[in-house]
Amino acid sequence: MKYEMTDETVTLKSGEVLYRIRALKDFSDVRAGDLGGYIQWPSNLSQEGDCWIYPWAFVYGKDSYDQIRGSVRVGQKARCY
Repeated sequence: MKYEMTDETVTLKSGEVLYRIRALKDFSDVRAGDLGGYIQWPSNLSQEGDCWIYPWAFVYGKDSYDQIRGSVRVGQKARCY
């Protein structure tokens, strides 16, 4: 596994609860222990490849699986749903 969902949450105005992610290993420019952005479901960010969600970016929606995968990077203040 390359990341885990932490207990740190953000609740959107629409009511969705998103969980902050933390890197578990080094990859690309991410280091083990780095905090990333927020996801609603584990399926929002693949455990494979170099994809990552940077701090204060939000990815949510349970109808899409592995929305962010490969080497896609989601930057600050981006919202993907």
